[in-house]
Amino acid sequence: MMQFRQGILPAILAGASVPAVAACQQETPADPLPAATIQVTYYAHETEDGICQPRGVARVNVSDTDLYAVYGSVEYTDIHSGGTTRLPLQHVFYGYDSDGIGVSEVRTGINTDTACEDLRIDHVVDHCQLNATRPAEESCPRIELSGEGFAGLAMQEDNSRPAAPDTEG
Repeated sequence: MMQFRQGILPAILAGASVPAVAACQQETPADPLPAATIQVTYYAHETEDGICQPRGVARVNVSDTDLYAVYGSVEYTDIHSGGTTRLPLQHVFYGYDSDGIGVSEVRTGINTDTACEDLRIDHVVDHCQLNATRPAEESCPRIELSGEGFAGLAMQEDNSRPAAPDTEG
């Protein structure tokens, strides 16, 4: 039986994970983030059988926004069959780099045999949490959605923002 000195196994595991972290960071956009904005970018990934498994990458300047997490739901719809998969939206920013940028990534398996080009992705944002006021529900910074290779990508609702005042009447 192989034995390790206390502390040596975590050091080995941490060293082994460095290339994986670097590989993920190279795929994220390097352009600067607009102030008080969460950028969510979807990448079209498909299995060998042509089934879409979208990858969502959220980026935010945590040091400026104090953002801890964004919560809501995402609906993935096959535009041909109408089949849908509704899943929780959750991006948690556990830390950030030397520029203050936090990244959260998720790859999603959906309940349809849909190719990415036939998939529409719709977001509903419920609330955000800030590090300073957690677990209180807060308004989210502005959210920018982007991605290519899908039938559509849209923000359906942002329930985190107060309703605009009714100026007519």
